[in-house]
Amino acid sequence: IRNAKGRIIGASKVARDITATKDRERRIRLLLREVNHRVKNHYAIILSMIRQSRSEDTEPAVFQKDLENRIWALSASHDLIASADWQATDLRGLVEKQIAAFHAEAFCRISGPGIALAPAAIENLGMAIHELALHSSKGGVLRMGDGTISITWALATSPAGLAFSMIWDEHLGSKGRDYQLPHSGFGAVVLKRTVPQALNAKVESAHGDGFARWRLVGPAERFLEVPRVSL
Repeated sequence: IRNAKGRIIGASKVARDITATKDRERRIRLLLREVNHRVKNHYAIILSMIRQSRSEDTEPAVFQKDLENRIWALSASHDLIASADWQATDLRGLVEKQIAAFHAEAFCRISGPGIALAPAAIENLGMAIHELALHSSKGGVLRMGDGTISITWALATSPAGLAFSMIWDEHLGSKGRDYQLPHSGFGAVVLKRTVPQALNAKVESAHGDGFARWRLVGPAERFLEVPRVSL
């Protein structure tokens, strides 16, 4: 502060705490990197959908419908991740959203503890549930309109540590017959290879007279959201 002659007679200082602003900027940068990664991953998945779906013995109209539904399922999982600010999403909510597309609520029995899934687990389990429901709609309970589908999950300790498991157990009713899970095409790739590899998990499947079972087991840390620590 200067007087009329230009001499300094005082000074003023203003201090502002910009910690919150810097935190928001850091968060935005992290989210942009996450979005970029997810978008690239989705492109790769959609290309795989197109290639593998072509290998399925279906009419062009069926191919188009299945491809649209698969892209919708991927989008539904993405919406859950985005609505949760790219953090954890409840597993039950994911299951319910995926089966709702097939109007399968009346046939499904869902049970398991409340689990906050990591984004990678949301994306991959969402695809798996969709493929199981899609297959059921073509020859299982959802096609026959008779029987039950049990979708359960659990956390349990093992010699290797805490483990996550999920089971799709499908039993046809009076119209039961030899029924098995997808053995070719995109659905088989997702259930047997893509999801287990992405989550470092193992898959077991069984089928017989009117039933089919898909079980996924893997280390819990690949499925659960790890609390984030502010830096």
